[in-house]
Amino acid sequence: MNSQVRGGKRAPTFLGVGPPKCATTWLDSVLRKHPDVFLPKDQKEVFFFDKFYDRGEQWYEDLFTGTEQYHAAGEISTSYILKSETLQRIHSYNPDLKIIIIFRNPVDRMISNYRMFVENGRTVLPFEEAIYDQEVILEYSRYAQLLSQVLEYFPPDQVLVGIYEEIFESPEHMKEFLQSLLGFMGVDSTNYDTYIETKRVRTTQGAPRSLWLVKKAKYVRSRLNRMDMEWLVRILRKVGIKRELFLKQAPPPAIPTEFRAKLLVDFEADIRAVETFLSRPVPRWR
Repeated sequence: MNSQVRGGKRAPTFLGVGPPKCATTWLDSVLRKHPDVFLPKDQKEVFFFDKFYDRGEQWYEDLFTGTEQYHAAGEISTSYILKSETLQRIHSYNPDLKIIIIFRNPVDRMISNYRMFVENGRTVLPFEEAIYDQEVILEYSRYAQLLSQVLEYFPPDQVLVGIYEEIFESPEHMKEFLQSLLGFMGVDSTNYDTYIETKRVRTTQGAPRSLWLVKKAKYVRSRLNRMDMEWLVRILRKVGIKRELFLKQAPPPAIPTEFRAKLLVDFEADIRAVETFLSRPVPRWR
C-alpha cells in the first residue's frame, strides 16, 4: 500500500489544495465513494496547515486513525494553495504527498467566488469593485503565482492539475479525469464509473435573506470551528439548519463584456502558466 507512516500513525498520501470554486466539493464527494480511498468523516475542509496549525500534528493525524486498509488517504482544503508558508508546512510534514489541483477559467472562478462572498455577507459591492476591495478573490485566480508556489516545494510528477471545464464537458471526460486521478493516487480505477458523481454538488444560491443574520451565522460557524466543535455544525445540518435557510435565489451578476474581456487579458500569463504545466493549450478558457 502507498501509506506514509509518521510516529506509528498513517499520514495522508494526498491533498487537494484548491483553489475555491473549482469543483473541490465534487471531488471530495467522488473520492468518498471509492472503497479504497479515505477522507476524514463528515469533514471536507480541515484547514489544518493554515487556519488550525496550532492544534498540532497529533490532532491532525487523529483524523486519519484506522486508515491502514485504504490504498490512499487525504483531505481537501481549498485555501492550502494560496500561501507559500502553508505549502512549506505541508512539504515539511510529508514531502512525498500527492498534490491535486483543479483550475477553472480564472474569470468564471472569480465570479463564482464573488457570489459566495455575497452569500456570506462579506461584500455588498458590485463585482467590478468587490474584486479589488476583497483582493483574495483575485489572488485565487492568479494561477501563475499559485502554481509556482506549489512547484517550489513539490516536483511536477507529484502534482496533478485538472481543468474544470474539461471535467464537466461530458460523463466520458469526467470518467477520463477520474481514471487519471486514481492512477495518480495509486488506486484501482476498474469499474469506477459506478461511483461517479455527475453533479457539481456545491452551487451558489444568490443572496442572503438577511445580511445581519448571515453574518451572525458565519460568526457562530467560525467560532465552533475554532473551538474544534465541527461535530455540532454537522448535527445542526442533520436537523435541517442548513445554509439554504439563510439565502434567497438571485441571478448571477451581470458582468460588462468589456470588463470581462479586460480581465481575460489580465489573466493571460496565468492561463499560459497552466498551459505550460500541462504542455498543451486550454482552448475552453479562450
